[in-house]
Amino acid sequence: MALIGYKGVQALIPPPPLIDQQAIENKIEEGKIATETHHKEELTAIDKLRIEIAREKGVPPQVLAPIFENLGMLNLTPDQMREKADEAIKAILARASQKIEKTGDGADIDKAIAASRAKLAGLDTAAAQSILDRKIAEEEEERNKRLVALLEEKAAVARLSYDYPTAKATLERLLKIDPDRVWSWIDLGDIWVTTGSLNQAMKAFQGAEGAARRVNDERDLSVSYERIGDVQVAQGDLKAALQSYADGRAIRERLAKADPGNAQWQRDLSVSYERIGDVQVAQGDLKAALQSYADSRAIRERLAKADPGNAGWQRDLSVSYNKIGDVQVAQGDLKAALQSYSDGRAITERLAKADPGNAEWQRDLSVNYNKIGDVQVAQGDLKAALQSYAADLAIAERLAKADPGNAEWQRDLSVSYAKLATVYEKSGAKTQARDALNAGRAIIAILLKDHPDSAQWKRDLEWFDSRRANLDQLASTAAPENKPIKKKRRRNAE
Repeated sequence: MALIGYKGVQALIPPPPLIDQQAIENKIEEGKIATETHHKEELTAIDKLRIEIAREKGVPPQVLAPIFENLGMLNLTPDQMREKADEAIKAILARASQKIEKTGDGADIDKAIAASRAKLAGLDTAAAQSILDRKIAEEEEERNKRLVALLEEKAAVARLSYDYPTAKATLERLLKIDPDRVWSWIDLGDIWVTTGSLNQAMKAFQGAEGAARRVNDERDLSVSYERIGDVQVAQGDLKAALQSYADGRAIRERLAKADPGNAQWQRDLSVSYERIGDVQVAQGDLKAALQSYADSRAIRERLAKADPGNAGWQRDLSVSYNKIGDVQVAQGDLKAALQSYSDGRAITERLAKADPGNAEWQRDLSVNYNKIGDVQVAQGDLKAALQSYAADLAIAERLAKADPGNAEWQRDLSVSYAKLATVYEKSGAKTQARDALNAGRAIIAILLKDHPDSAQWKRDLEWFDSRRANLDQLASTAAPENKPIKKKRRRNAE
Protein backbone atom coordinates (compact mmCIF):
# COMPACT_ATOMS: atom_id res chain seq x y z
CA MET A 1 0.00 0.00 0.00
CA ALA A 2 1.35 3.30 -0.99
CA LEU A 3 1.76 5.73 1.80
CA ILE A 4 0.26 9.19 1.45
CA GLY A 5 2.46 11.92 2.78
CA TYR A 6 1.26 14.66 5.18
CA LYS A 7 0.99 17.20 2.41
CA GLY A 8 -0.98 14.69 0.39
CA VAL A 9 -3.46 14.29 3.23
CA GLN A 10 -3.77 18.05 3.39
CA ALA A 11 -4.61 18.08 -0.28
CA LEU A 12 -7.46 15.57 0.28
CA ILE A 13 -9.12 17.65 3.10
CA PRO A 14 -11.26 20.47 1.70
CA PRO A 15 -10.31 23.92 3.07
CA PRO A 16 -12.74 25.59 5.55
CA PRO A 17 -15.00 28.30 4.14
CA LEU A 18 -13.61 31.79 4.25
CA ILE A 19 -14.79 33.90 7.29
CA ASP A 20 -16.67 37.00 6.12
CA GLN A 21 -15.65 39.43 8.90
CA GLN A 22 -17.67 42.27 7.42
CA ALA A 23 -20.85 40.16 7.44
CA ILE A 24 -20.30 39.29 11.11
CA GLU A 25 -19.86 42.96 12.00
CA ASN A 26 -23.02 43.81 10.05
CA LYS A 27 -24.95 41.18 12.01
CA ILE A 28 -23.69 42.56 15.31
CA GLU A 29 -24.67 46.09 14.29
CA GLU A 30 -28.12 44.88 13.22
CA GLY A 31 -28.49 43.21 16.62
CA LYS A 32 -27.62 46.42 18.38
CA ILE A 33 -30.16 48.35 16.36
CA ALA A 34 -32.82 45.71 17.04
CA THR A 35 -32.04 45.78 20.76
CA GLU A 36 -32.26 49.57 20.86
CA THR A 37 -35.52 49.51 18.94
CA HIS A 38 -36.95 46.92 21.33
CA HIS A 39 -35.81 49.01 24.28
CA LYS A 40 -37.50 52.10 22.89
CA GLU A 41 -40.70 50.16 22.36
CA GLU A 42 -40.68 49.09 26.01
CA LEU A 43 -40.29 52.48 27.63
CA THR A 44 -41.62 52.34 31.15
CA ALA A 45 -44.56 54.42 32.27
CA ILE A 46 -42.10 56.58 34.19
CA ASP A 47 -40.02 57.23 31.09
CA LYS A 48 -43.12 58.14 29.10
CA LEU A 49 -44.28 60.51 31.81
CA ARG A 50 -40.82 62.08 31.99
CA ILE A 51 -40.72 62.59 28.22
CA GLU A 52 -44.24 63.99 28.19
CA ILE A 53 -43.50 66.53 30.94
CA ALA A 54 -40.16 67.45 29.34
CA ARG A 55 -41.99 68.15 26.08
CA GLU A 56 -44.49 70.34 27.95
CA LYS A 57 -41.71 72.30 29.66
CA GLY A 58 -39.52 72.54 26.55
CA VAL A 59 -36.48 70.85 28.09
CA PRO A 60 -34.47 67.74 27.14
CA PRO A 61 -35.96 64.65 28.83
CA GLN A 62 -32.62 63.69 30.38
CA VAL A 63 -32.54 66.76 32.65
CA LEU A 64 -35.65 65.47 34.44
CA ALA A 65 -34.09 62.04 35.01
CA PRO A 66 -32.85 62.75 38.57
CA ILE A 67 -36.31 63.87 39.71
CA PHE A 68 -37.99 60.78 38.27
CA GLU A 69 -35.29 58.42 39.54
CA ASN A 70 -35.87 59.74 43.05
CA LEU A 71 -39.66 59.71 42.69
CA GLY A 72 -39.43 56.14 41.42
CA MET A 73 -38.02 55.07 44.80
CA LEU A 74 -41.00 56.51 46.70
CA ASN A 75 -43.53 53.87 45.54
CA LEU A 76 -45.84 56.48 44.03
CA THR A 77 -48.65 55.92 41.56
CA PRO A 78 -48.32 57.57 38.12
CA ASP A 79 -50.87 60.23 39.14
CA GLN A 80 -49.00 60.95 42.37
CA MET A 81 -45.71 61.02 40.46
CA ARG A 82 -47.04 63.60 37.98
CA GLU A 83 -48.34 65.72 40.86
CA LYS A 84 -45.01 65.55 42.71
CA ALA A 85 -43.05 66.24 39.53
CA ASP A 86 -45.19 69.30 38.78
CA GLU A 87 -44.63 70.53 42.35
CA ALA A 88 -40.89 69.98 42.03
CA ILE A 89 -40.68 71.80 38.71
CA LYS A 90 -42.58 74.79 40.08
CA ALA A 91 -40.35 74.89 43.16
CA ILE A 92 -37.17 74.48 41.09
CA LEU A 93 -38.13 77.33 38.77
CA ALA A 94 -39.06 79.47 41.78
CA ARG A 95 -35.64 78.77 43.29
CA ALA A 96 -33.96 79.60 39.99
CA SER A 97 -35.73 82.96 39.80
CA GLN A 98 -34.91 84.01 43.37
CA LYS A 99 -32.58 86.93 43.75
CA ILE A 100 -29.13 85.64 44.69
CA GLU A 101 -27.92 87.39 47.80
CA LYS A 102 -24.20 87.87 48.20
CA THR A 103 -22.85 85.32 50.64
CA GLY A 104 -19.98 87.51 51.80
CA ASP A 105 -17.65 84.54 51.35
CA GLY A 106 -16.17 85.52 48.01
CA ALA A 107 -17.22 86.16 44.44
CA ASP A 108 -16.26 82.62 43.42
CA ILE A 109 -18.81 81.12 45.82
CA ASP A 110 -21.50 83.48 44.58
CA LYS A 111 -20.58 82.61 41.01
CA ALA A 112 -20.95 78.87 41.65
CA ILE A 113 -24.37 79.38 43.23
CA ALA A 114 -25.39 81.61 40.32
CA ALA A 115 -24.25 78.97 37.83
CA SER A 116 -26.20 76.33 39.76
CA ARG A 117 -29.30 78.52 39.68
CA ALA A 118 -28.86 78.98 35.95
CA LYS A 119 -28.99 75.19 35.52
CA LEU A 120 -32.12 75.10 37.66
CA ALA A 121 -33.75 77.49 35.21
CA GLY A 122 -33.46 74.66 32.69
CA LEU A 123 -34.67 72.15 35.32
CA ASP A 124 -31.26 70.47 35.25
CA THR A 125 -30.90 69.57 38.92
CA ALA A 126 -28.12 67.08 38.19
CA ALA A 127 -26.02 69.78 36.55
CA ALA A 128 -26.88 72.18 39.36
CA GLN A 129 -25.65 69.69 41.95
CA SER A 130 -22.62 68.88 39.82
CA ILE A 131 -21.59 72.55 39.73
CA LEU A 132 -21.93 72.76 43.49
CA ASP A 133 -20.04 69.47 43.97
CA ARG A 134 -17.07 70.73 41.95
CA LYS A 135 -16.88 73.96 43.89
CA ILE A 136 -17.27 72.11 47.18
CA ALA A 137 -14.35 69.85 46.27
CA GLU A 138 -12.15 72.87 45.49
CA GLU A 139 -12.83 74.49 48.83
CA GLU A 140 -12.80 71.37 51.05
CA GLU A 141 -9.20 71.31 52.21
CA GLU A 142 -8.40 75.01 52.50
CA ARG A 143 -11.58 76.77 53.54
CA ASN A 144 -14.03 74.49 55.31
CA LYS A 145 -16.06 77.35 56.68
CA ARG A 146 -16.78 78.70 53.22
CA LEU A 147 -18.46 75.42 52.38
CA VAL A 148 -21.46 76.20 54.50
CA ALA A 149 -23.25 78.37 51.91
CA LEU A 150 -22.58 75.81 49.19
CA LEU A 151 -23.75 72.87 51.29
CA GLU A 152 -26.89 74.75 52.27
CA GLU A 153 -27.61 75.41 48.60
CA LYS A 154 -26.93 71.81 47.62
CA ALA A 155 -29.26 70.53 50.35
CA ALA A 156 -31.98 72.84 49.06
CA VAL A 157 -31.48 71.67 45.45
CA ALA A 158 -31.51 68.00 46.50
CA ARG A 159 -34.65 68.52 48.54
CA LEU A 160 -36.39 70.23 45.62
CA SER A 161 -35.82 67.15 43.46
CA TYR A 162 -36.92 64.75 46.25
CA ASP A 163 -33.34 63.51 46.66
CA TYR A 164 -33.80 63.13 50.40
CA PRO A 165 -30.73 60.92 51.04
CA THR A 166 -28.45 63.55 49.48
CA ALA A 167 -30.24 66.38 51.29
CA LYS A 168 -29.83 64.63 54.65
CA ALA A 169 -26.19 63.72 54.04
CA THR A 170 -25.42 67.28 52.93
CA LEU A 171 -27.08 68.84 55.98
CA GLU A 172 -25.27 66.42 58.29
CA ARG A 173 -21.97 67.37 56.67
CA LEU A 174 -22.82 71.06 57.01
CA LEU A 175 -23.68 70.63 60.69
CA LYS A 176 -20.35 68.95 61.37
CA ILE A 177 -18.70 72.14 60.13
CA ASP A 178 -21.11 74.51 61.89
CA PRO A 179 -23.31 72.78 64.52
CA ASP A 180 -24.82 76.11 65.62
CA ARG A 181 -26.98 76.54 62.52
CA VAL A 182 -30.42 76.13 64.07
CA TRP A 183 -32.40 76.09 60.85
CA SER A 184 -30.16 73.48 59.27
CA TRP A 185 -31.06 71.20 62.18
CA ILE A 186 -34.73 72.04 61.67
CA ASP A 187 -34.50 71.35 57.93
CA LEU A 188 -32.84 68.01 58.69
CA GLY A 189 -35.58 67.13 61.16
CA ASP A 190 -38.30 68.09 58.69
CA ILE A 191 -36.78 65.75 56.09
CA TRP A 192 -36.62 62.90 58.62
CA VAL A 193 -40.32 63.48 59.34
CA THR A 194 -41.05 63.35 55.62
CA THR A 195 -39.12 60.12 55.18
CA GLY A 196 -40.82 58.51 58.16
CA SER A 197 -38.23 58.36 60.94
CA LEU A 198 -39.64 60.17 63.96
CA ASN A 199 -36.75 59.12 66.21
CA GLN A 200 -34.18 60.66 63.86
CA ALA A 201 -36.39 63.74 63.49
CA MET A 202 -36.48 64.11 67.26
CA LYS A 203 -32.67 63.97 67.42
CA ALA A 204 -32.43 66.70 64.77
CA PHE A 205 -34.96 68.95 66.50
CA GLN A 206 -33.17 68.44 69.80
CA GLY A 207 -30.00 69.44 67.94
CA ALA A 208 -31.82 72.63 66.91
CA GLU A 209 -32.75 73.23 70.55
CA GLY A 210 -29.13 72.89 71.62
CA ALA A 211 -27.92 75.18 68.84
CA ALA A 212 -30.54 77.82 69.71
CA ARG A 213 -29.39 77.75 73.33
CA ARG A 214 -25.74 78.11 72.33
CA VAL A 215 -26.40 81.12 70.10
CA ASN A 216 -28.96 82.50 72.58
CA ASP A 217 -31.75 82.89 70.00
CA GLU A 218 -35.06 82.67 71.87
CA ARG A 219 -37.28 82.77 68.81
CA ASP A 220 -35.45 79.84 67.21
CA LEU A 221 -35.59 78.02 70.55
CA SER A 222 -39.38 78.37 70.54
CA VAL A 223 -39.49 76.93 67.00
CA SER A 224 -37.44 73.92 68.12
CA TYR A 225 -39.87 73.31 71.00
CA GLU A 226 -42.74 73.44 68.54
CA ARG A 227 -41.12 70.90 66.22
CA ILE A 228 -40.33 68.61 69.16
CA GLY A 229 -43.97 68.84 70.22
CA ASP A 230 -45.11 67.93 66.70
CA VAL A 231 -43.03 64.75 66.84
CA GLN A 232 -44.35 63.89 70.30
CA VAL A 233 -47.93 64.28 69.03
CA ALA A 234 -47.12 61.94 66.15
CA GLN A 235 -45.66 59.46 68.64
CA GLY A 236 -48.79 59.65 70.77
CA ASP A 237 -47.07 61.26 73.76
CA LEU A 238 -49.63 64.04 74.28
CA LYS A 239 -48.47 64.94 77.79
CA ALA A 240 -44.91 65.57 76.62
CA ALA A 241 -46.17 67.44 73.55
CA LEU A 242 -48.29 69.74 75.70
CA GLN A 243 -45.23 70.57 77.81
CA SER A 244 -43.10 71.27 74.72
CA TYR A 245 -45.75 73.56 73.25
CA ALA A 246 -46.14 75.29 76.63
CA ASP A 247 -42.36 75.86 76.79
CA GLY A 248 -42.47 77.42 73.35
CA ARG A 249 -45.50 79.53 74.27
CA ALA A 250 -43.72 80.92 77.34
CA ILE A 251 -40.87 82.20 75.16
CA ARG A 252 -43.23 83.64 72.58
CA GLU A 253 -45.30 85.40 75.21
CA ARG A 254 -42.16 87.17 76.43
CA LEU A 255 -41.12 88.12 72.90
CA ALA A 256 -44.59 89.32 71.92
CA LYS A 257 -44.91 91.36 75.10
CA ALA A 258 -41.46 92.90 74.59
CA ASP A 259 -42.26 93.93 71.00
CA PRO A 260 -46.03 94.19 70.40
CA GLY A 261 -45.42 95.66 66.96
CA ASN A 262 -43.56 92.60 65.68
CA ALA A 263 -46.26 90.83 63.65
CA GLN A 264 -44.21 87.66 63.17
CA TRP A 265 -43.76 87.19 66.89
CA GLN A 266 -47.44 87.82 67.46
CA ARG A 267 -48.32 85.19 64.87
CA ASP A 268 -45.83 82.75 66.45
CA LEU A 269 -47.72 83.10 69.73
CA SER A 270 -51.05 82.46 68.00
CA VAL A 271 -49.62 79.24 66.54
CA SER A 272 -48.50 78.11 70.01
CA TYR A 273 -52.02 78.59 71.39
CA GLU A 274 -53.43 76.67 68.43
CA ARG A 275 -51.02 73.75 68.88
CA ILE A 276 -51.85 73.58 72.58
CA GLY A 277 -55.55 73.59 71.71
CA ASP A 278 -55.06 70.70 69.29
CA VAL A 279 -53.48 68.59 72.06
CA GLN A 280 -56.20 69.54 74.51
CA VAL A 281 -58.84 68.41 72.03
CA ALA A 282 -57.02 65.10 71.62
CA GLN A 283 -56.96 64.75 75.41
CA GLY A 284 -60.68 65.47 75.63
CA ASP A 285 -60.24 68.73 77.54
CA LEU A 286 -62.65 70.73 75.38
CA LYS A 287 -63.04 73.63 77.80
CA ALA A 288 -59.30 74.28 77.87
CA ALA A 289 -59.04 73.77 74.09
CA LEU A 290 -61.78 76.35 73.50
CA GLN A 291 -59.86 78.88 75.58
CA SER A 292 -56.60 78.16 73.74
CA TYR A 293 -58.27 78.57 70.36
CA ALA A 294 -59.94 81.78 71.56
CA ASP A 295 -56.56 83.17 72.64
CA SER A 296 -55.15 82.30 69.21
CA ARG A 297 -58.12 83.92 67.49
CA ALA A 298 -57.76 87.14 69.49
CA ILE A 299 -54.21 87.61 68.22
CA ARG A 300 -55.16 86.78 64.67
CA GLU A 301 -58.07 89.20 64.77
CA ARG A 302 -55.66 91.99 65.71
CA LEU A 303 -53.24 91.04 62.95
CA ALA A 304 -55.99 90.77 60.34
CA LYS A 305 -57.46 94.10 61.39
CA ALA A 306 -54.06 95.81 61.31
CA ASP A 307 -53.30 94.49 57.81
CA PRO A 308 -56.54 93.66 55.95
CA GLY A 309 -54.61 93.11 52.72
CA ASN A 310 -52.50 90.30 54.18
CA ALA A 311 -54.20 87.17 52.89
CA GLY A 312 -52.10 84.96 55.16
CA TRP A 313 -53.33 86.72 58.30
CA GLN A 314 -56.90 86.52 57.02
CA ARG A 315 -56.66 82.80 56.34
CA ASP A 316 -55.13 82.20 59.79
CA LEU A 317 -58.18 83.87 61.31
CA SER A 318 -60.57 81.68 59.30
CA VAL A 319 -58.73 78.59 60.59
CA SER A 320 -59.23 79.81 64.17
CA TYR A 321 -62.97 80.17 63.63
CA ASN A 322 -63.15 76.63 62.26
CA LYS A 323 -61.16 75.20 65.18
CA ILE A 324 -63.47 76.93 67.65
CA GLY A 325 -66.48 75.69 65.72
CA ASP A 326 -65.22 72.11 65.89
CA VAL A 327 -64.96 72.30 69.70
CA GLN A 328 -68.40 73.87 69.97
CA VAL A 329 -69.86 71.02 67.92
CA ALA A 330 -68.17 68.51 70.22
CA GLN A 331 -69.67 70.36 73.19
CA GLY A 332 -73.13 70.25 71.61
CA ASP A 333 -73.35 74.03 71.23
CA LEU A 334 -74.60 73.95 67.64
CA LYS A 335 -75.81 77.55 67.57
CA ALA A 336 -72.38 78.88 68.56
CA ALA A 337 -70.66 76.46 66.16
CA LEU A 338 -72.81 77.67 63.28
CA GLN A 339 -71.82 81.26 64.06
CA SER A 340 -68.12 80.36 64.21
CA TYR A 341 -68.23 78.49 60.91
CA SER A 342 -70.17 81.35 59.34
CA ASP A 343 -67.54 83.86 60.50
CA GLY A 344 -64.86 81.64 58.95
CA ARG A 345 -66.85 81.34 55.74
CA ALA A 346 -67.14 85.13 55.44
CA ILE A 347 -63.35 85.33 55.33
CA THR A 348 -62.82 82.41 52.94
CA GLU A 349 -65.48 83.84 50.63
CA ARG A 350 -63.58 87.11 50.40
CA LEU A 351 -60.29 85.33 49.77
CA ALA A 352 -61.78 83.00 47.17
CA LYS A 353 -63.49 85.88 45.39
CA ALA A 354 -60.31 87.96 45.38
CA ASP A 355 -58.27 85.12 43.85
CA PRO A 356 -60.52 82.62 42.02
CA GLY A 357 -57.47 80.79 40.73
CA ASN A 358 -56.17 79.96 44.19
CA ALA A 359 -57.23 76.33 44.61
CA GLU A 360 -56.31 76.24 48.30
CA TRP A 361 -58.67 79.10 49.13
CA GLN A 362 -61.41 77.62 47.00
CA ARG A 363 -61.06 74.37 48.92
CA ASP A 364 -61.11 76.27 52.23
CA LEU A 365 -64.47 77.73 51.22
CA SER A 366 -65.72 74.29 50.24
CA VAL A 367 -64.74 72.96 53.69
CA ASN A 368 -66.57 75.84 55.36
CA TYR A 369 -69.79 75.08 53.50
CA ASN A 370 -69.39 71.42 54.45
CA LYS A 371 -69.01 72.19 58.16
CA ILE A 372 -71.97 74.56 58.13
CA GLY A 373 -74.07 71.91 56.39
CA ASP A 374 -73.16 69.35 59.05
CA VAL A 375 -74.39 71.67 61.81
CA GLN A 376 -77.59 72.44 59.94
CA VAL A 377 -78.28 68.72 59.57
CA ALA A 378 -77.71 68.24 63.29
CA GLN A 379 -80.16 71.11 63.93
CA GLY A 380 -82.73 69.49 61.64
CA ASP A 381 -82.65 72.37 59.15
CA LEU A 382 -82.44 70.14 56.09
CA LYS A 383 -83.39 72.86 53.61
CA ALA A 384 -80.49 75.08 54.72
CA ALA A 385 -78.15 72.07 54.85
CA LEU A 386 -79.07 71.20 51.27
CA GLN A 387 -78.09 74.71 50.16
CA SER A 388 -74.77 74.53 52.02
CA TYR A 389 -73.90 71.12 50.61
CA ALA A 390 -74.88 72.26 47.11
CA ALA A 391 -72.47 75.23 47.41
CA ASP A 392 -69.78 72.82 48.62
CA LEU A 393 -70.50 70.52 45.68
CA ALA A 394 -70.21 73.34 43.13
CA ILE A 395 -66.71 74.20 44.32
CA ALA A 396 -65.64 70.56 44.61
CA GLU A 397 -66.80 69.93 41.03
CA ARG A 398 -64.76 72.87 39.70
CA LEU A 399 -61.63 71.74 41.51
CA ALA A 400 -62.01 68.12 40.43
CA LYS A 401 -62.61 69.14 36.82
CA ALA A 402 -59.60 71.47 36.83
CA ASP A 403 -57.27 68.70 38.02
CA PRO A 404 -58.66 65.23 37.24
CA GLY A 405 -55.42 63.64 38.42
CA ASN A 406 -55.72 65.07 41.93
CA ALA A 407 -57.05 62.12 43.92
CA GLU A 408 -57.70 64.21 47.04
CA TRP A 409 -59.96 66.58 45.15
CA GLN A 410 -61.74 63.70 43.46
CA ARG A 411 -62.47 62.19 46.87
CA ASP A 412 -63.63 65.60 48.14
CA LEU A 413 -66.19 65.55 45.35
CA SER A 414 -67.39 62.08 46.32
CA VAL A 415 -67.81 63.26 49.93
CA SER A 416 -69.88 66.21 48.71
CA TYR A 417 -72.19 63.81 46.89
CA ALA A 418 -72.40 61.65 50.03
CA LYS A 419 -73.44 64.63 52.15
CA LEU A 420 -76.11 65.59 49.63
CA ALA A 421 -77.39 62.02 49.50
CA THR A 422 -77.77 61.97 53.27
CA VAL A 423 -79.93 65.12 53.25
CA TYR A 424 -82.02 63.88 50.32
CA GLU A 425 -82.62 60.60 52.11
CA LYS A 426 -83.66 62.35 55.32
CA SER A 427 -85.97 64.57 53.26
CA GLY A 428 -87.62 61.57 51.62
CA ALA A 429 -86.24 62.43 48.17
CA LYS A 430 -85.05 58.90 47.45
CA THR A 431 -84.50 59.38 43.71
CA GLN A 432 -82.16 62.34 44.25
CA ALA A 433 -80.47 60.44 47.08
CA ARG A 434 -79.79 57.49 44.79
CA ASP A 435 -78.47 59.76 42.02
CA ALA A 436 -76.05 61.43 44.45
CA LEU A 437 -74.92 58.06 45.85
CA ASN A 438 -74.33 56.72 42.34
CA ALA A 439 -72.28 59.78 41.39
CA GLY A 440 -70.14 59.57 44.52
CA ARG A 441 -69.66 55.83 44.21
CA ALA A 442 -68.56 56.15 40.58
CA ILE A 443 -65.75 58.50 41.62
CA ILE A 444 -64.52 56.15 44.36
CA ALA A 445 -64.70 53.16 42.02
CA ILE A 446 -62.40 54.90 39.56
CA LEU A 447 -59.96 55.87 42.33
CA LEU A 448 -59.97 52.33 43.69
CA LYS A 449 -59.38 50.89 40.23
CA ASP A 450 -56.22 52.98 39.90
CA HIS A 451 -55.17 52.35 43.53
CA PRO A 452 -56.60 48.97 44.60
CA ASP A 453 -54.59 48.89 47.84
CA SER A 454 -56.17 52.02 49.34
CA ALA A 455 -57.92 51.03 52.57
CA GLN A 456 -59.64 54.42 52.82
CA TRP A 457 -61.22 54.15 49.39
CA LYS A 458 -62.30 50.58 50.07
CA ARG A 459 -64.14 51.84 53.15
CA ASP A 460 -65.63 54.66 51.09
CA LEU A 461 -66.93 52.19 48.51
CA GLU A 462 -68.43 50.01 51.22
CA TRP A 463 -70.21 53.04 52.67
CA PHE A 464 -71.76 53.97 49.32
CA ASP A 465 -72.83 50.37 48.72
CA SER A 466 -74.42 50.10 52.18
CA ARG A 467 -76.35 53.35 51.70
CA ARG A 468 -77.60 52.22 48.31
CA ALA A 469 -78.65 48.89 49.79
CA ASN A 470 -80.48 50.72 52.54
CA LEU A 471 -82.37 52.77 49.96
CA ASP A 472 -83.30 49.59 48.07
CA GLN A 473 -84.61 48.06 51.28
CA LEU A 474 -86.72 51.12 52.04
CA ALA A 475 -88.08 51.16 48.49
CA SER A 476 -89.10 47.48 48.69
CA THR A 477 -90.96 47.88 51.98
CA ALA A 478 -92.62 51.25 51.42
CA ALA A 479 -95.60 52.08 49.21
CA PRO A 480 -94.88 54.16 46.09
CA GLU A 481 -94.52 57.84 46.87
CA ASN A 482 -97.63 59.99 46.12
CA LYS A 483 -99.49 57.05 44.55
CA PRO A 484 -102.58 55.69 46.36
CA ILE A 485 -102.98 51.93 46.57
CA LYS A 486 -105.74 50.80 44.19
CA LYS A 487 -108.36 48.31 45.31
CA LYS A 488 -108.77 45.19 43.22
CA ARG A 489 -112.08 44.85 41.31
CA ARG A 490 -114.16 41.83 41.99
CA ARG A 491 -114.53 39.49 39.08
CA ASN A 492 -118.01 39.22 37.53
CA ALA A 493 -118.16 35.52 38.24
CA GLU A 494 -118.06 36.27 41.96
